[in-house]
Amino acid sequence: MATKWGPDTCGCVIERIPDGGPNGDTATWVSTETTCPEHAGLSGQDLLDTCLRENRRRTHVRWLAEINYGLTELQTRPFSRDPNDANVTHFDANRKLVVIFKDRAGSNLLSNQEKTELQDAVDIQSGFGQVEIG
Repeated sequence: MATKWGPDTCGCVIERIPDGGPNGDTATWVSTETTCPEHAGLSGQDLLDTCLRENRRRTHVRWLAEINYGLTELQTRPFSRDPNDANVTHFDANRKLVVIFKDRAGSNLLSNQEKTELQDAVDIQSGFGQVEIG
């Protein structure tokens, strides 16, 4: 059964049929209702796969931060769709995920060593240059 889905990482709205997959997060594209400006060059299954991959990348970083350092999503900077907003977690203009680990007062929640460890773990999972730990 097809369902509408829109990732919180962009403005796309896609109709898809969830396949389950090994992580419960694969799907087959059915139709596209809205394509955001960042994904304007993509369509069909490529669009869906890209949105799923970006959404997974952000979820994976948050999961690693919680498991390894006890940080919950509420403790980290909120997500913004604005690629120029350097004060919150966002995708930059090249769709690299920039994750900010600072509290609302601007204090770092991770030491430099912890950021390096997390960056290394994320690079292994997502590929070098796909995520920047800030």
